[in-house]
Amino acid sequence: MNTATRLCAASLAALVLLRLAYAWAISATPADVAGHAAIALAPLLPFVAAWAFRLRGLWIYGGIAAWVYLSHGVMEAWATPPVRAWALVETVLATLYFAAMWERTRRMRAQGAQTQARHR
Repeated sequence: MNTATRLCAASLAALVLLRLAYAWAISATPADVAGHAAIALAPLLPFVAAWAFRLRGLWIYGGIAAWVYLSHGVMEAWATPPVRAWALVETVLATLYFAAMWERTRRMRAQGAQTQARHR
């Protein structure tokens, strides 16, 4: 696993931990924590399914979740000042995912071009 892939995985894991910590911070009862956590982690279901069934394009499914988290972070930062810090961290982590994904894609294309050049 290369550095960019590790960074993608780390940013998704950090997003999960952030969303769980946020659910715990804003909830009054354990039942509220469970409800908030279920809603917060729902965007990761396609990623988890792709991982469980070993589908191609695993990190694309992670990108779908990252888009949802990026959108949520920007909206919360704009609309809800008391949770702006949480939202900005969420936005930074989602942006980090996309930067790592861009680097991963760039490296894979470069490796593909080198492989094609060797076989000519």
